Amino acid sequence: MPENILDFSFNMEGLDRNKLLGEAAHTLDNLKGHLGSGKAPVKSNEGDVARDFINDEASFAQTLVVYEITDKDFLAKNRQVPVPFSQLTQQYRFFWVYFPTVLFPRHDWAFNMIEMKIAMKAPEKPPHLQPKAFHILPNSQFQPLLEVNTRLEVRLDENFELKAQVPESGLHVSGAVDAKVAAAGGFVAGPFSYHIKKAKIQHTATGAETVFWRLDGAEFFQEDSPEIIIIAQIPKDVKNVKIDGSMQAYRYFSFLGGDLQSNVKHFTEAVKNFFTGGLPIGSKISWDVSPYLGS
Repeated sequence: MPENILDFSFNMEGLDRNKLLGEAAHTLDNLKGHLGSGKAPVKSNEGDVARDFINDEASFAQTLVVYEITDKDFLAKNRQVPVPFSQLTQQYRFFWVYFPTVLFPRHDWAFNMIEMKIAMKAPEKPPHLQPKAFHILPNSQFQPLLEVNTRLEVRLDENFELKAQVPESGLHVSGAVDAKVAAAGGFVAGPFSYHIKKAKIQHTATGAETVFWRLDGAEFFQEDSPEIIIIAQIPKDVKNVKIDGSMQAYRYFSFLGGDLQSNVKHFTEAVKNFFTGGLPIGSKISWDVSPYLGS
């Protein structure tokens, strides 16, 4: 695990994941010693397991959900507009940005750790006019509550801070909506229902252009995809904002089958490092959110 939380746990630059998995599968086939009529190794069950990992997917969706937070979001719920929000909106606009994620691990072999980086930038603008992450979810401050329940009721309070509690029902409460549709419906003042798998949450501090998360110690399938939200603080005269997203997903090597663990010593150094590093899969994407900012 890297000491710097801004670093991914495995460097995938220049790595051809499918080639490494193919090499591993070929080695496993050879170890079985079964030859076909052409004297080539016959595919083995162990090799098929390695080949199955090629079908993994861990990425962000192509489209974001973006919603501008304004006074009406509080007034519509008969709540006072937070004083800090009123003061900040003299110079800034605030946008609720939801980043849908796509996880498809090999059947019945979940990911155990997810790392994500979101970097916002206003091209050609000086540092003091760059967008910032004002609030983020998941947030480690809610870790104690997530030990009790994987679903939280979250809202923006009178100080324009995120507040969370466990719903009394343990599920949805009246008037609550899922995090993934909160922005689209305009219910950003809350409460809404926020769900995340029980995991150890690490992240960088808010107030910067870049946010990095590490969610560790769980089993992540598609139905457990992390709900990633940033409340972006954008200077009013900024009309052009780009966002870069990158993600890496891993499995614990100790969770792999006994055959894979025992045979890893037969792999080349590159393949061995890849397997002991958690068979990482990575993806990158860029979004242009300028259309949401208007002219």
